[in-house]
Formats: sequence, C-alpha cells, structure tokens
Amino acid sequence: MLNARFQRWGLLLLAGLIMATPAWAQPGAQPDCDPNLDYVFLAEASFAEFDYPAAVAFYTCALEFDPDNYDLNALRLDAQVLAENYVNAFSDAVVLRDFAPSEITDATFDRYDALIAEDPDDIRGYALRAFLNWYLANDDLAFPDYAEMLRIDPESVLAYLLRGSSYAYTGFPEDAEADFATTLELDATNPEIYWFIGITYGDNADYVSADRLMSEGIALNPPDVFEYYADRAFYRREYGNIMGAIEDLTQAVGIAQDSADLFLDLGMAYELKGRPDIAAGSFYRYTQLIETDPITFFEPFTSGDDMTITLEEGRVFYFEIEMRAQQTLDITATSVDGFADPLVVVLGPDGQTPLVGNDNREPDSTNSLIIEPMPYEGTYTVIVTHGSGGAFGDVAVFINVGFG
Repeated sequence: MLNARFQRWGLLLLAGLIMATPAWAQPGAQPDCDPNLDYVFLAEASFAEFDYPAAVAFYTCALEFDPDNYDLNALRLDAQVLAENYVNAFSDAVVLRDFAPSEITDATFDRYDALIAEDPDDIRGYALRAFLNWYLANDDLAFPDYAEMLRIDPESVLAYLLRGSSYAYTGFPEDAEADFATTLELDATNPEIYWFIGITYGDNADYVSADRLMSEGIALNPPDVFEYYADRAFYRREYGNIMGAIEDLTQAVGIAQDSADLFLDLGMAYELKGRPDIAAGSFYRYTQLIETDPITFFEPFTSGDDMTITLEEGRVFYFEIEMRAQQTLDITATSVDGFADPLVVVLGPDGQTPLVGNDNREPDSTNSLIIEPMPYEGTYTVIVTHGSGGAFGDVAVFINVGFG
C-alpha cells in the first residue's frame, strides 16, 4: 500500500469533501484556452525560462484537453513545486498516486535524475525529487536532496520547509521547529507555507500548533476556498475548541454550499456542543444533498413499534408519527451488526422545519438517540439515513410517544 503524507488530506478525500483534483487547488479552466495552440510547447518554454506560474497555467490548459495524461499531470506537479504552490503541488501528487495506485511511476523520478545529471548545480532536480520522496514518506531518500538544495541555495524555503516536515514525521520535533522557524524567517507572506506546517503539526497530533499556524496563514490572506477552514475546524474539534470548529465549518459551508459532508460535520459539532436543535438544520441539509433513494412509509408509525431497515448509500427513510403538543418523542436507531452509522432528523408538522437531530448518541457510539418533547400537535416526520460514507447495513428503528 502506498505510504503518503498528510493524513488529514486523506480524510478529506475519503469523506468526499474534495475530488482527486480539487478545483480550488488548481488555476481552473482557463477561459481563453485555445485547442489550436500547443500548450505543452508553451509550458516547456516557460519552464525553461523559470516562469513557473506561466508553466502551471499552460499545463492546466493542456490538461483541459487531455485530462488523463499522466505525463502532463507530472509536469504540472513540477511547475507547482517550483512556483511555491505547495497545496496545489500536493494535490497533483495525489493525482499521480491515483494514476498509479501502488506507486508513482519510475518515469517521474527518471526525469528528475536526468535533470540532476545534466546539471548537478541546478536546484530544480533535487527540489522536485525531494518533494516527491517527501510525499511518499521516503524521508531517508529525501534528506540527501535537502542537503543538496541548501548547498546550492542556503536560503531555499522549500528545503527548510520539507526538511522540517520530515524531521517532524521521523521523531525530531526540535529540529522540525528550527527548520520551520527558518522557513518563516525566509518567507512569512505565503499562506500555503502556514497551511503546510499546520497540517504537519496536525498529522503529528499537535492540534493546538496546527490551529495556530493555519490561523496565521488565514489572517495573511483569508481564502475563499473551504478546505482551509475545514482543516482548521478538524484540528479545533480534536483539542476541544468546539465553538471555533463551528465558526470554521459555518464559513466553509458558506463557500461550499453543496458539500454534504461539511453539513454533516457542522451538525456533529453542534451535537458536541449539546445543541441538537441547531444540529438538526445541518443534518437535514445533509440528507437533502445525499438523497438518491428516498423510501417513504405512508402509513403513520404506531407508537411502540420497531422496524429493521437497511441503510445504503443515498438511501433516506421517511416515517410519520402523530403527536399531541408536549408529548415526548423517543427514537432509537441502532446498528444491528455494529457497523452501520444511522442519523436521525425530526421535522415539524409542516414537513419542512427541522426540530432536532442526532448522529452519535455518545462520543464512542455511532447509534442515534432522540428523547425530546415536541411543541405542537400534528404529524411529525422522522428521517433516518446514514452518517459517514461507507457505514451502511441493517438498523433497528424504534419510535415511541409518551409524556415525561
């Protein structure tokens, strides 16, 4: 199995929050990309002239017309690294990994080796090879290239940044701190450097430092991409800053209004804060975004009955229950095999207003539990679906109505 860096990024990929080539991490489709132009030639010429941002733009145009070309993706990775677009470079490394799931092909390393052989004093070959070995967690192979980079350029920001990260991952936190400090002395204006260092800290369970670094980067240039806020929210939640996580996730869903998993995360944050009423709105939006297979039971659910349902991806169940004002609604949704992750939302008698929601009844449980008095007389809608992606299976649903 490929060993690759940045666990948090991997979590985002698994959760479906970003695609293999996230649009925010690339220059985007160029509005003036002309199919009659040779963008590969233009990119190579820009690269040779050390104009790496232009090379990135030209390779992006070339990929618009040939998106599955491994070599073009690899070449854009090179330009991203040298343009100091570290987040973008990491994204392109993910693309290369997806092209070759078990390993990134030797051809990429062969190109770097050839660049070094052609001119041993050209820092680019060492920098590119170091970045890819860093990404693959081949730190022993990367350290010699860091040394070569610093031999050629004693103020190489990328060398200190990557070496600091390698030190952190290999258990030398003091050396990592020193290299990160030097990195920021050399360049304190690039928000992506703060993101990169923050993710490294987060991967090594130093969530407070991750929050601090990412906050400094966001303060430099507040991004209009949700991943920065989603990453920081993750770390804030991990060390107990739930309100900070809620603020970040609120910012994130304002940017990515169709991201189901962001709404799920926001609902879970409100749940941790003890506000199932506010969580309900986010959970309900989540169900709307994932729904592909709605199943409605038109006969009202009888109080005290139970039913076993099967959760599958995109499947959303709708039940109705008659209640009088101030009666207590008691709902449990329990995984039969311990694997499924049910989520429950209750809508008011208008069928539109989310009143209460629950994903995890306890921090160490994926089952759902709601025991709440309902304010009005009428027919309430109980929605049951799955939480995190992949946690499907049979769920026992029990609904009871009573007083007190």
